[in-house]
Amino acid sequence: MKVLVTGANGFIGSHLVEALIQKGYKVKCLVRKTSDLKWLDREKVKLVYGDITQKESLFTAVEGVDYIYHTAGIVRAVDRKKYYLVNQYGTRNLIQVCAQVNFNLKKFVYLSSQAASGPADKADKLLKEEDCPHPITDYGKSKLKGEEEIINFKGKVPFVILRPCSVYGPREKDIYVYFKMAKWGIVPVLGREEKYINLCYIKDLVSGSILAAEKEKSRGKIYFIGDGQIYSWTQIGKTINEVFRVRARKIVIPEKLLNVVSFFNEGISSITQKPTVVNNQKVLEMKQKYWLFDISQIKEDLNFSPKIPLCRGVKLSVDWYRQNHWL
Repeated sequence: MKVLVTGANGFIGSHLVEALIQKGYKVKCLVRKTSDLKWLDREKVKLVYGDITQKESLFTAVEGVDYIYHTAGIVRAVDRKKYYLVNQYGTRNLIQVCAQVNFNLKKFVYLSSQAASGPADKADKLLKEEDCPHPITDYGKSKLKGEEEIINFKGKVPFVILRPCSVYGPREKDIYVYFKMAKWGIVPVLGREEKYINLCYIKDLVSGSILAAEKEKSRGKIYFIGDGQIYSWTQIGKTINEVFRVRARKIVIPEKLLNVVSFFNEGISSITQKPTVVNNQKVLEMKQKYWLFDISQIKEDLNFSPKIPLCRGVKLSVDWYRQNHWL
């Protein structure tokens, strides 16, 4: 079996490529000429150069593969239009090419995001796939538009859409910042009210993605995917502290202070034309109290069973960060 992975050099894509190789798949990786390929074993994959925003560059990549895993996307941008250019129109380009040249495709797997559905209202009212999406940022809205582009090809291209929550593990760079602070015993918490999220260790996301591709029952479906647990940021910080064996000190960051930081960051970003991690839209996401959903549907349909609990996932992540001199 042959597969194509877009965004193959990224955090999620590179782990997915490794797992597919281990399962015996022949893997093509869609990458750009400027991509950092340090996580890819070039002797075990075939590199195809292209860009999802340039439709004419995708035909060679799409031809002759049995599965496509579309993980490429943009999570931060200087110009809000860039989110839609990549996450919506790039996805449209890719699935249009599939419909034109690959008539034997078994499954198109789209890695969307929890951001496409928006936050939950209450801790005891977890979002389900059938709930009406209400994304609150351009990132979430653009990922939802990407989903809609795929759904437009229902009956023409077999697909499944996955909405992962926050994903952590080796090579991840955003939650990694939290690891760095926790190493020194600092547990940063935004605002006085506790906030709750779902998490997913990278290997669980990868195994669930492969299940979604291979199982016929997933065709045309949308699934939330995570480890199924609810975590407070305080709990996450303390778990990391326990791995480092340091005493945790909770530091409350006023929401107004983060507003000021994001304001200045965006000003700098507009000058340098480089996106910043802490921007107005990211702060809006961080202020939400409940980023929570229900994974019962993917468990029931695909027999998905998360294997890595938080304590184990944190230990594996810390070990990797240390071995690679990130910590």
